[in-house]
Amino acid sequence: RLAKQQFSEHAASVSEFDLVRNFSMLVEKNFRSKHKVSNYASLLSKSSKTLSNAFNVMGEKSPLHIIHERIMLEAKKLLIYTDKSAKEIAFELGFTDPVQFARLFKNETGCAPGEFKKGGVFGEVGKIVKH
Repeated sequence: RLAKQQFSEHAASVSEFDLVRNFSMLVEKNFRSKHKVSNYASLLSKSSKTLSNAFNVMGEKSPLHIIHERIMLEAKKLLIYTDKSAKEIAFELGFTDPVQFARLFKNETGCAPGEFKKGGVFGEVGKIVKH
């Protein structure tokens, strides 16, 4: 109820708010196996465009950006707190090709997974700080 009140100024309708909220819950449950907006759109019985439009109306980041953020959060946790290699983490996060994972990681963080594991830790506002 409180979230609806906070976002009511951005939402054109309650259904858009519910769509964004349901998407976020699905991402949390399925980010290891579903990496495309179309996967989530079909789970919600909506088109990818409808989903993107709802996020736009709400003033939120794009659905793809949210999916990537969640994957990167888990990847960083696994790199920092486990002894797993980047390749093992890639497979654990549902990537069939470790190169795809490494490319996404580098695009999102600015460094390769191996570099992050060797010396990266979270600093202020999620920036990588070498120790």
